[in-house]
Amino acid sequence: MDWLGPVDVHLDRATVFGFEFSDVVAQLRSDGELWRIAVTGPQAEGQVTVPDDLTRGRPIVLDMKVLQLVSEEPAAGTTAGAPASAGLDPRTLPAVTAQAEDFSWQSRRFGRLAATISREPRGLTFDSITTTAPAFDITAKGSWWMEQDGPRTRLEAQFNSTDFAAAARALAYRDAIEAKKARITASLWWPGGPSMDVLKTMDGTLRVALQDGRLRDIEPGAGRMLGLLSVAQLPRRLSLDFRDVTEEGLAFNSVRGDFEVRAGNAYTQNLLLKGPAIDMGIVGRTGLGAEDYDQTIVVSGNPTGPLAVAGVLAAGPVIGAGVLVLSQLFKDQLQGLTRAYYHVSGPWAAPVVQRIAAPAGDEAATDKAQVPEGSLP
Repeated sequence: MDWLGPVDVHLDRATVFGFEFSDVVAQLRSDGELWRIAVTGPQAEGQVTVPDDLTRGRPIVLDMKVLQLVSEEPAAGTTAGAPASAGLDPRTLPAVTAQAEDFSWQSRRFGRLAATISREPRGLTFDSITTTAPAFDITAKGSWWMEQDGPRTRLEAQFNSTDFAAAARALAYRDAIEAKKARITASLWWPGGPSMDVLKTMDGTLRVALQDGRLRDIEPGAGRMLGLLSVAQLPRRLSLDFRDVTEEGLAFNSVRGDFEVRAGNAYTQNLLLKGPAIDMGIVGRTGLGAEDYDQTIVVSGNPTGPLAVAGVLAAGPVIGAGVLVLSQLFKDQLQGLTRAYYHVSGPWAAPVVQRIAAPAGDEAATDKAQVPEGSLP
């Protein structure tokens, strides 16, 4: 390639591995067995080094100031919203080593990126991926391999935050949950390649821990993903007055829970919110793909505080085994003197909240009111 001098290229639109870049200026020059490409544009700025023979496993090296990944618009006749990885065989893709000072994916801003992705016969292995932003950091590893039933992505990840509301805004979610500290660990897998749109096909486990924060009555928000939106809505749905807890939402000292994710549904048997005035325990399902709820919730508090208002609501029938599970799982963790049980079902946008009867033997439950059923607002 020594005979070929520098080449300048200007492209109004370029597509690379399913991602679209606009108004790209590239200066190409050969350097022995490498191509060195200086890239300038609104979505990409930096240096890209490409080996002349990618089949030998040598990585493409990205040293970028800015890298903004946006999926290519689907062609006519294809499924709208199809991920950039759709149709790609990971065995045909090159190894990549990437550094970026300002990295985003589908308008979600991750801050600084460092990634090492190696190539092997089955596809790509994510040896190390880290992102660092002012309010959060993410570490991950995994694979995108061609398996017996087709390509599959596996990911082990940990998210840490010192300002969960700011992290949610950076990741293009509403800041419905505030927390001074947050940690989410995940072990997930799904058919196909890496994509922002895999909720309907995702399987795995999640562990959530939040500390010192509040749930704000804002929708939609990231609380939907954690099954916490229904908790944030209880004050409004049940006419409870939590203003003595906090002026702008339901304060908590901690929120902790484990989730099993199956086919786009997140199931929990131990999601526990502990607050200065009330505690809440949640079991049930959050539909990440269908965007719906099927949860049973126990609320525990002081009879002279906000929970006392729940006593004027009639209790309906016990629904399924959820109440019995709640009474056993949370009996030593709910510190309040009164308890009330609720069933939450229906879509995220308009969940249905029903007061239900306490399990037999729960003397702390407040079921003494004589109000006709159906009086729930």
